[in-house]
Amino acid sequence: MAGMVLAAGGIAYEAVADAQLAEYKRDPDRLPVMSCGRRKLSRHPNYFGDACMERWSPPQACIRI
Repeated sequence: MAGMVLAAGGIAYEAVADAQLAEYKRDPDRLPVMSCGRRKLSRHPNYFGDACMERWSPPQACIRI
């Protein structure tokens, strides 16, 4: 169960980060470096989402509580 929650959280985190990046790229008057939203917290938020989905969820999905 915990693995599924982490995987879902990772997918949601990545989706929000991707949507924010797409919106940033559409702005013609943008700064050269995105420093708002998820990218304010981390330069590569997709790596965090991937880590939640791929590295943490399979081992925890196998644990029966």
